[in-house]
Amino acid sequence: MKKLVAEEVRQKIQEGIDYTERAIEVREAVAEIVSKYEGKKISKRIGTALAGILPSYTVVYRHQYNLCQLLVWGNGIEWKDRISILLGYDSEGGYVNSEKIVGNYNRNVFLERERLGKFREALERIGSWVTQSHKIAKEIEALKKDVSAYNLQHIILKEV
Repeated sequence: MKKLVAEEVRQKIQEGIDYTERAIEVREAVAEIVSKYEGKKISKRIGTALAGILPSYTVVYRHQYNLCQLLVWGNGIEWKDRISILLGYDSEGGYVNSEKIVGNYNRNVFLERERLGKFREALERIGSWVTQSHKIAKEIEALKKDVSAYNLQHIILKEV
């Protein structure tokens, strides 16, 4: 069992906070832009407009098969963690329905703000969690030692 290091855990949580804050920034910008294109044909110009208000991000419009979307990364958001913004489907007419898009993103922003609160609360509890995990690790090691004397680790420690 790997020993937890408080600073490493704090850093990972801070990375989660940073990503979530950026995701909120992107989603709020999307809501602002798509409302200006209500009822208009979905096209690359929406991506160009978004890139204009998010200059530190890479914004790519992609129309693939029936799907129209924007991909956003950069400014601390890695390509593998990019934000995919569904604009619509050709089968739905191919026109911007900002109410639908903004409604979806408002729900996401609500959940992301909730996640931010949990991350921030977690930062305050790291010290006690790390201490507790170290105690548990010691107890598990003691249990392994005790059980191995009876050669029952395959039964007793199966789930540990």
